[in-house]
Amino acid sequence: MKLALKRAEDPVVEVPTIIGTPFEGGYYFGRILIGIVPYAIILPPKAARYSRRPLSWNEKLASVPGALSYVDGLANTKAMAEAGSKLGQWALDQRIDAKDDWYIPSRQDALIVHANMQYASEEWLRDGGTEDFETEWIWLSTQRRQDSNEAWAMSLSNGGHATCNKDQAFRSFVVRRVRI
Repeated sequence: MKLALKRAEDPVVEVPTIIGTPFEGGYYFGRILIGIVPYAIILPPKAARYSRRPLSWNEKLASVPGALSYVDGLANTKAMAEAGSKLGQWALDQRIDAKDDWYIPSRQDALIVHANMQYASEEWLRDGGTEDFETEWIWLSTQRRQDSNEAWAMSLSNGGHATCNKDQAFRSFVVRRVRI
């Protein structure tokens, strides 16, 4: 039995090999797998990347069962919005470079983007560059499995992850993915 990664009707997307290459509405920032399906991660330009003000992950501390994935930020973000999260809805409302499938990164998305930002060869992507990360804690879309009152956050200065009560207010950023 063979498993096909692409269907015949899926478009073939030529993926850049250099981190920070302009691609699909932003900059190419690496590859992820969701199940067995490969995707390219796209980071939007800094001016459009972040929520303008801090928001809670969700004002309700109830469990959001669809937001437990460590890898599928899009599914998490949709579940957040369906549960009444203003932050989740903010992400889904983003329209950047005519693309409307932006979402809050999962833990995996954020780790890959942060690691690639730190080791990027382009000066404009590294510390102090025009497209580098802000240095603050931001929300990720992954809810903590062991405690539904908490979700994961990440320090953009060092890439550290921690869980925080979901009613705390942080900013977040968006990414998108393209099947490859």
